[in-house]
Amino acid sequence: MKTKHIGLSIFFFCVLLLIKAERYASEMSDKDRSQLEERDWMGLLHGARFYVAGVGLLGLGMFAEDAIAARVKAKRQSKGVKSRSEVGFLEWSDGTLIENPSDIQFQEAALALSSRAEGLECWFAMGSGWTIRASKGGVAVLQNVSAGFGPWQLDGQRPDQISRLWQLLRAGRIAEIRDQPWKVVAE
Repeated sequence: MKTKHIGLSIFFFCVLLLIKAERYASEMSDKDRSQLEERDWMGLLHGARFYVAGVGLLGLGMFAEDAIAARVKAKRQSKGVKSRSEVGFLEWSDGTLIENPSDIQFQEAALALSSRAEGLECWFAMGSGWTIRASKGGVAVLQNVSAGFGPWQLDGQRPDQISRLWQLLRAGRIAEIRDQPWKVVAE
């Protein structure tokens, strides 16, 4: 995969401008230089050189940041570390928390909803902001509070259907989840 290095391009463009300006200044006669200094009493040309140099350094910093981020990402992928948006949590309203639950843990949680006390809920949330909350009676609620989507509700879901919705969310298959007959919930 080819990467565009805009920061490096900015840096080299600014370096070329500075070289061109320095070459032009060195070719000027003393008389022209003194006339230029008289007309540029505020030092704008001198300041412009510093500005161009600063923009060039910012471009170099952008390039360095991109390179470091790419290395960190490659290192994480080689170690199997998931990014924040790929991490999911299955949580009960009583405080029980499971990080990156397995399919079996999803099934157990969905089955446990029917035997738990009334009012107790369980939800699966991804770092991307999407959440599917389930409660006794097979009510599932989908929403993404951070993006301002939802809430939408599905009634009468069996434990296997709730487990499947959580598995789809973990896989990031939001479109497939949204294809269900969700009803808008009035807040």
